[in-house]
Amino acid sequence: QITEENYLLISGYIGPDDKNSAMNIAAFSQTGLGLPDRDYYFKTDPATLKVQKAYQTFIKKIFTLTGDDSTTAEKKMWAVYNLEKNMAGSHRTNVQLRDPQSNYNKMSLADMDKKMPAIGWKTLFDNLGFKTDSANVQQPMYYEKLNELLKSVPLDTWKDYLQFHSVKDWAGALSSDFVNARFDYSKELSGQKQINPRWKRR
Repeated sequence: QITEENYLLISGYIGPDDKNSAMNIAAFSQTGLGLPDRDYYFKTDPATLKVQKAYQTFIKKIFTLTGDDSTTAEKKMWAVYNLEKNMAGSHRTNVQLRDPQSNYNKMSLADMDKKMPAIGWKTLFDNLGFKTDSANVQQPMYYEKLNELLKSVPLDTWKDYLQFHSVKDWAGALSSDFVNARFDYSKELSGQKQINPRWKRR
């Protein structure tokens, strides 16, 4: 069974090599976004703009619930949202993701570390227990952009990004303020009008 692990900025798994099914390979795919896919950051139709606004409101609400005043929360929200939008620009579209040839990009670990040194691939492999000298970097443009952003984006913005996503991911296990904030955002995506009772929530 293939298990994909997503660590916000890195999404990877080990599974059969698409070009040699007798062998397993480490594979890494694009990730890092809070909205469902890249198009949500760039489309300007009314429905998408409504989702964008709901997501921005959600980000700000998380920061206010964790202790920031409204002005600080607004500033952090835009920093996180714009960081995600910058990453989204490097993502392939859903249509492009259907092309198995362009999404197979086997690289040596040495080459990955040389081209994207800010990510620290060797250290990452060691930490994940990946015993290999190569990997399929399925969408290299994302990881090249991530490498660039890790060098150019202020550390405080990365801290805010990680804080928001950590709280967002556990919002369902927190107090009702967090649960309701997440639902107010998610209902714009799902169309669900009322929140499920506690026993039905994941």
